[in-house]
Amino acid sequence: MALLFLVSRSFPGFRLPLRVQTLSDNTGAEAGSNKLFTTSFPQCLFVEKLCLLAACTCTEMDVSHIPGADNEEADALSSIRSTCAEDHIMMEPAEIDVLKAFLHPEVVMFEFGAGGSTVAFSELVKELYVAEHTPVGPKRPAWMLVLKGNQFRVKERCDARGIRNVHLLSALPNRSALEQMGATDCGILRPQLVFDKADPLRKTYGPNLDPKWRDASPAQREAVFKDYLKLIQEANQSRFDVVLIDGRVRGECALAALPYVDERSVVIIHDWFLEEWGYEFRPDGTQDLSKPVKVAPRGTLKSYRRVLDFYDILCRVSPETHPVRCSCAGLVVLRKKMQSSA
Repeated sequence: MALLFLVSRSFPGFRLPLRVQTLSDNTGAEAGSNKLFTTSFPQCLFVEKLCLLAACTCTEMDVSHIPGADNEEADALSSIRSTCAEDHIMMEPAEIDVLKAFLHPEVVMFEFGAGGSTVAFSELVKELYVAEHTPVGPKRPAWMLVLKGNQFRVKERCDARGIRNVHLLSALPNRSALEQMGATDCGILRPQLVFDKADPLRKTYGPNLDPKWRDASPAQREAVFKDYLKLIQEANQSRFDVVLIDGRVRGECALAALPYVDERSVVIIHDWFLEEWGYEFRPDGTQDLSKPVKVAPRGTLKSYRRVLDFYDILCRVSPETHPVRCSCAGLVVLRKKMQSSA
């Protein structure tokens, strides 16, 4: 595809069709590129882009086979480490692979929830707007000082690496709306609690262990994160190519993104298959520490199920579909139903 793109840029506006010859040691890629058809994911996404580029530039690819032992240039390129700093992304390999399939230098992306993915994926896209439910700078209310997560390091890491295409946006949760609901503030106004000290970053739990929050109405949840959900408006973009949801109230975030996505956009919700372990909160706010409980997979919760009224699932990564490279969290890639309205 890179060769095809370079040819189209070298001969802009030409009228005669061109055939570009290239070599491949991968028989699947060779067949898909020549036939311009495959049902295999994510190769089908590559073939789709190749079809569009070939049609727009009147250029045809002619891919021939080369034995792997003779394909020295391709081997040298594949041995180069990706510029995407995957070490700091709180995702598993299969999740990262699928997400990166939708990222390229022309993508305008929005992300609910800052973290390692913000820094890593910013290097793969044109612009990245990020929403956080805690202030991204040093000025924040005294009752928020306890929150010192990844979001406060994102700006420093972007500045240190000279990244200029990340736009950080933040909005505090509505404390009075949460108090009126009577649900726990764990994971909302204060950090999530650690369930397994052997893995204190990944194995934590928050408000989903409180039935008051888990079973709250959409209006109640939206009232707490009203300003946070509106941050996508502040980006002043008419549409986004990719929306990654990896922060708070993820179901509500998907609905908030509806006016800013179309039939070519994808919305990706991380942790769709996560089964959260923790100690349940009692009605009085205390916890039952006698035995841990496991919450049903997030995708089965009411706030997540509502999303599928407006989106279709394009593909999914789960412990069932990718048992080796995805152990617990997973994700779904969604596309807006065209009959849906914001």
